[in-house]
Amino acid sequence: MTVDQFCGIFQRNAEAANLAKGWTVPKDCIDYIGDYMTKGLYGGDVWGATLQSTKFARLFPTNPGTWIFQVDQTLLSNVPYYATRQFGALPRNSTDFDLWVQQGKAVAIKSSLDFYNELLCANWRIVLISDRSEKQREATERNLRAAGYSGWTKLILD
Repeated sequence: MTVDQFCGIFQRNAEAANLAKGWTVPKDCIDYIGDYMTKGLYGGDVWGATLQSTKFARLFPTNPGTWIFQVDQTLLSNVPYYATRQFGALPRNSTDFDLWVQQGKAVAIKSSLDFYNELLCANWRIVLISDRSEKQREATERNLRAAGYSGWTKLILD
């Protein structure tokens, strides 16, 4: 197995939450993961997911329901923060991430924002979930609004 194959397998398992708590990116995969996150591949994956989600949502034009979004890395991009952590090669540091959240610098993921707004226009109820803590509610809501999100029904925090 090549390093790229190994890193691709690792990346897909990380995204699927199939890794043990406390995992870090293997040193040989830092460049692979960094390139994936910053050179359009991640954005392309999100775009593809939102395209399929849009098609699904449009099946219910007269009876919209509730759509649930994860905040981090679905609506808001934390890529600049992860770059400071070598894209996961450094252990998660909750103090650093708390500071990042308080700064409210996460930007909207454009394809997600477009889909979000389409759902709002179609009268879907939107629920947001995050493993951010309740003490981060104000900063999270402020960041979401600054990034262009509004009108959600509920924000559920850890």
